[in-house]
This record gives sequence, C-alpha cells and structure tokens, in this order.
Amino acid sequence: MHIELKWLELDQLTPHPQNMRSGEAESVEVFAQDMRDNGYSIEKPMLVRPRDSRYQIIGGHTRLKSARMAGLDKVFCVIEEMEDEQAVLRIARDNRNDKPAWFDVCLYVARNAVKYSKDGLTRADLANAVTGKDGKAAKNDAGRLGDAGEVLENVPHVGNIFNREENKTRQLSEIHKLPSTVWATLAHHALNESLTVKHVQALVKELRTMLDNVPACARGEVLEDVPHVGSICFARCAGRTA
Repeated sequence: MHIELKWLELDQLTPHPQNMRSGEAESVEVFAQDMRDNGYSIEKPMLVRPRDSRYQIIGGHTRLKSARMAGLDKVFCVIEEMEDEQAVLRIARDNRNDKPAWFDVCLYVARNAVKYSKDGLTRADLANAVTGKDGKAAKNDAGRLGDAGEVLENVPHVGNIFNREENKTRQLSEIHKLPSTVWATLAHHALNESLTVKHVQALVKELRTMLDNVPACARGEVLEDVPHVGSICFARCAGRTA
C-alpha cells in the first residue's frame, strides 16, 4: 500500500459525497481561529485519496472548511490509495473519536447500504465502521440506524429540525414500521411532542391496529389525517384525553 505525506493546495481537494457531517459551524470557526494563530498543524493531517487529477477527502472535511475560512493556501495531507467501499468505511472510522450528530450517522448507514444485492456494503458493515461493534451488537445497531436513516431521508432540513443532543434514533426506527407516506409527518410529531420510545411504540401500534381495522379503500384517508389521528393516539397512549 502506497502512502504519501504532502502539502496540497486547497483547490486540489474535493469533498467526498458521503461526508458524514452536515453542519457544525461552531467547530469550523474554532479550527479556523487556531489556523489563523498557528497555521495548519502537521500533527492533524487530512486523509485523502487520488481521484482523477485531484484528491478526494476521506477525513478532514471540517478542517478544509476551516482552512478556507482562515485564508490558508495549503493543508498537510496523508495520500492513500483506496477503493470506493473502503473509502466509505474509512470516513466513518475517521470520525469515531468525535462522532457526528446522531442523525448524520443514521443517514450515513441508510445511504450507503446495499439492501437487495449480495455485493456492496451491508448495514452491519457500516454500523461496525461507525461504532466499532461486531456481531449481534452491530446487527442490532445496523437495523435501528438504517431504518431511522430511511425515515430521515423523507424529512427536509434535518440538521435544522433535530437537536444533536437528543438522540431520536429509536423513535424514528419505530416510525419506520408504518407506511413511508407518513414518516415525515410522524417524525415532526415525535419531535414536537417530545415523545419517548415507549410513547412512539404505543403510537405506532395504535396506528397499525387502526389501519388493519379499516377497509383498504379507506386507509388513505386515515394516513392523510395522521397529525390529528396521531394526537388522539398519543393522548390515549399517554393516559391523557385529547
């Protein structure tokens, strides 16, 4: 395996399309100020791979933004050859010590997993890369993260809606059990009502029972009125009256 250490100009670098971090403006500014004061530290090289005539970032997307903000021309990089799947896994492993927001992790697993083929990365592969867990623990995480990520794919402006400190992975993975047409609505509902996992489990159970007990031709009407129906079910499951 050929590895090279080299200073690269910022214009030679391109972000990876599966970068795990969706925002974190505060971190960008903190790093930028340190770079203004001390320059780019060779103790924190960026990890890149050759890509066409340029270099694709595997680890260091935030540092690139900070370097641009600080007005730097070059950054210190580790250049390593790697295949596409290896690059996707390395992105997660590079972020283990400073894990991205929970919703970014969920989206990473959902977007990169190959569901209907024996080839490609599985949810378990991706969960292992994120968490370092193996076996059954990785498989359990993989299911929750992937299901929650598929729900989040239907929710616009995820980073502006969910609090990175309030992990809603389990709530969203429960919502995944319902038809996809209501995922976005229920995700907002779970957030606005600050629903616990038990509340969401009960809500999903109520809604599924309701759908099972109406004719197929009427299910669309129930799904269209999910916010109202969800409020009634939530109130009932929480022991309140709506």
